[in-house]
Amino acid sequence: MDWANYSYLFWIAAGIFLMFIELIVPGVFIVFIGIGGVLTGVMTYLFGFGIVPQVITWIFSSFFIVLLGAPLLKKIFPSDSKYIPLKEDDSIGKIVKVVATVNSHDNQGRIRYQGTEWNAVCKGAEISVSTYVKILARNNLTFLVEKASESEVENFLNSLKDKKEPIKFDSF
Repeated sequence: MDWANYSYLFWIAAGIFLMFIELIVPGVFIVFIGIGGVLTGVMTYLFGFGIVPQVITWIFSSFFIVLLGAPLLKKIFPSDSKYIPLKEDDSIGKIVKVVATVNSHDNQGRIRYQGTEWNAVCKGAEISVSTYVKILARNNLTFLVEKASESEVENFLNSLKDKKEPIKFDSF
């Protein structure tokens, strides 16, 4: 039996296997590579390609399917959230909550800012969990913070209350 005549079965089986793996491994591009494998198997069956043309067909078909499929998937399944880059100037002076104890000697402290946890350090004494702090500076992904004063915390909490009030439509 000449296995070279049945190489198209390998490509189809490998392509289906990759598409099945997509269900287990997170991501989208594995399914595109699997589709390229199935397409290579079909082309090999129809045209009797040798091994080098098979590999070249698989590489190019996978590449073009990824190139065409990714934008199509973004249109079909739009993102629920939008990425807004963090600007350093926007964070300075903000009042945030500590979610993991912050101290001055390691980078293990954590704060919650804009719905995400960030590394934090402080200059002075250790700051415990659930304490409100003020952001002083940022160095890449680590924030320098200090404990917020009572008035700063009060103003911050009042601003949150103001945002939660329903809009009143008195007159039109």
